[in-house]
Amino acid sequence: MGKFIDLTGQRFGRLTVIKRVENYVSPNGQQHAQFLCKCSCDKQKSIIVRANGLKSGKTTSCGCVTTDMLVERNYRHGLSKTRLYSIWCGMKDRCLNSNVERYKDYGGRGISICQDWLNDFQSFYDWSMANGYSDELTIDRKNNSGNYCPINCMWTDYKTQAKNRRVPLNCKSGIPGISFHKSQNRWQAYIGNNGKRIYLGTYNNCEDAISARRDAELKYWGKTNIK
Repeated sequence: MGKFIDLTGQRFGRLTVIKRVENYVSPNGQQHAQFLCKCSCDKQKSIIVRANGLKSGKTTSCGCVTTDMLVERNYRHGLSKTRLYSIWCGMKDRCLNSNVERYKDYGGRGISICQDWLNDFQSFYDWSMANGYSDELTIDRKNNSGNYCPINCMWTDYKTQAKNRRVPLNCKSGIPGISFHKSQNRWQAYIGNNGKRIYLGTYNNCEDAISARRDAELKYWGKTNIK
């Protein structure tokens, strides 16, 4: 490690150096000076950065600069207000944002998005256009335990996607759309149609809930998967 230069108080890009922290020790035993820095972005995030990363200009933010560049690039294509762009954003929320309700069924189960799509809407757009996308279809994974990637995804109608959904782990009936509520000591039935969850009521026994689900499948889908 060369002669130490205190960077406290200096600004590098969006980062302001707060204080010196413990050195980083590389696998070969070489030590590198590190500093606690605070980013000026909306999140005001604090990160630890090596001195050489600051002085070389390699690290100039908490990562928000890269994110902003991606957002700008994705808006530049003029498709940011389209349904397909909303689908792409929703896909990322389900897999990456633990604050959204459906995260537990996606990112919480380890489902991720391939690198080609993760930070590049144009790549997702190109694949969608080449693989049958239309505004009447929704993205579906062929293997419900697999990731969002070209080989595992397809565009389908809502009926097909609903039939392809996994049975939730808390569904004791073994049938999608049927669950037991302990607090009410009753069975609940629902069905998905056109992107909406339709509540079918609560029942004293599982058989009645299944019957309601079967009738709803015939009504909304035109056929039932329940024997």
